[in-house]
Parts: sequence; structure tokens; C-alpha cells
Amino acid sequence: MHRATKAGIVGFAAVSLLAALISCSHRPAGDSTAGTGTLSDSDCRARLEGARTIEIRRAVIALEKKYAVYSDGVRVGSVTGRVLPLFGDTFTMSSLNGTPLLSEKEVKRAFRFSIDRLALITDPNSGREIGFIAQNQWRDLFNWGIVFHVYDLNQNELGQARQQFSFFLKESIISGMDEGVLRPEYTVKELFRPFQKTYDISVSSGPHSVSAETAVLLACIEDAIWSAKHGKSPKRK
Repeated sequence: MHRATKAGIVGFAAVSLLAALISCSHRPAGDSTAGTGTLSDSDCRARLEGARTIEIRRAVIALEKKYAVYSDGVRVGSVTGRVLPLFGDTFTMSSLNGTPLLSEKEVKRAFRFSIDRLALITDPNSGREIGFIAQNQWRDLFNWGIVFHVYDLNQNELGQARQQFSFFLKESIISGMDEGVLRPEYTVKELFRPFQKTYDISVSSGPHSVSAETAVLLACIEDAIWSAKHGKSPKRK
């Protein structure tokens, strides 16, 4: 009887610890959301476009798989996505109030060709088509990774995101096209966090060919594809 009681206490403690970890993963330390509930959709977009640092967080231990987006420490929105090889991937970025701001849907998957994946970018509210994101792989003697090409509707290249994978943390550079020359606009670095995936995006000064919303989508898409490949696909509930 005494052993059974001790086992029950240990089991209760383990369940309580797991619940605490899940709770912490949903609201990490330093989460600044006070007062942001009054932000309009345009304010959320303006904060994101004017940010110096953008942070993306995805809980590792969570009942729902989605990404929280922060602009200079203040939460401004979220990204939800599904990686479905048979039906096409879909990703949507929404404001803090839940209004869809930007959407990306896969329209073509062509392995063994120059483009592995092609997706259409749209405005979810009006249905207006904005451009395309094309994906392929690169490889050299020592590294490999994924390149995302961003195009407008006339198939003019606006920029590229080159991801480089290692055995530990990932890093990528998102460059914009400036008179035919690629110039770095965003630097995406994966940070080590025990119970959440965290990406820090440093934003360069000056006008950008690739919007901040598109840069956020690219970072989330890369994470989702990487997670799905390793058996941990962040599927939307």
C-alpha cells in the first residue's frame, strides 16, 4: 500500500511537470503580449514591416502545431501550415486578431527537374494573386540545402532564400534582387531552446524587395519541410 502511494505521487508529479512544460512552451519567457490585443490588422502589418528583429516560435511539446510571430519582442501574428505531399502544402500568415494576411499554396511538385516545388502567393482576403515561390536544392562538396526563389506574377525574380543545413542549428540568408544583384535583406538563425523551435530574423536597413511577411513564411515553410522530412510534420489541426 505504501509503495502504491509513492508510485501515485511520482506519477502525479510527472504529469504535473509535463503540463508545466507544455504551458511554458505556449508562453515562453519574455513573451510580450500586453496591450497588443488592441492592434489593428494594419498595425500588426506595419509593426512587422518596420521591425529590426523578427522572432518565430513553434512549441515542440504542444497540442497544436503553429508558429507565433514577434516583431521586436511584441507578438503580431501567427503562421499555420500543412505539409501534404499528395495534396500540396498550404501556409497562411494571420494578424494577432486572426485575420489572414498572406497565404501560400503549393501548385506543382516536380522531382528530378530544376524546380522541386512551386507555390502560389495570394492575398487571402481578396483572393488576389501576388507571386510565386519556387524551391530547389543545392549541393557542393561540403554542404547542402534548399533555395527558395521569390517571383512576382510576371516571373521576375524578387529574391532568394538560401538555407544551409548542418547537424545542429540551421541558418539562412534571404536576399532581395537589386538591379540584377542579390543583396542580403534578412538573416535567419535557429536558436537553441529546450522546448520550442525558435528562429531569430535580423532585418537589414533600407527598402526590401522581399516583404517581411514573405520572409516569415519562408522561414516557417523551411522549418515545416525539414520537420516533415524527419517525421515531425507540423500539421494544422
